[in-house]
Amino acid sequence: MAGPRVIDGARPARCSTEARVFEFLSHVLVTAARKAQMRYGREFITTRTVAGVLIVVPCYLAVLLLLKGMKSVATLVRPFAALVPDWIPAERLLSLALVLALCFLVGVAVRTRSGRVVREGLERALFERLPRVWIGAQFDAATGGRR
Repeated sequence: MAGPRVIDGARPARCSTEARVFEFLSHVLVTAARKAQMRYGREFITTRTVAGVLIVVPCYLAVLLLLKGMKSVATLVRPFAALVPDWIPAERLLSLALVLALCFLVGVAVRTRSGRVVREGLERALFERLPRVWIGAQFDAATGGRR
């Protein structure tokens, strides 16, 4: 027969029923605590990753759209860029200025009464097609369930 069982570094005088119950309960509690820590860690990593993606991806897409717009208007500004010295990246700067001016003008137009009506109509047309459950799930994932 083996020697007495060791529980948390203490050796009981004999292996009684109480000792076995204590050992079982301590094992259950430790296992539950580990599972809770793992669940918290998994939720922490998941929510932070989703929140980061919801911030980084729109920024990345906005930069790509800006660069695509700059490439599209490059042919329009090329004659003006030829008037500037070669050491200045005039084509890129003028393209950026033109795209930002266009964004500014759209922003000004959206602030008017008719622009607001058009914007709200577009939002309704786009967002009514998305299932509300999906939008709510994305919002909950981004905010960690806090409203």
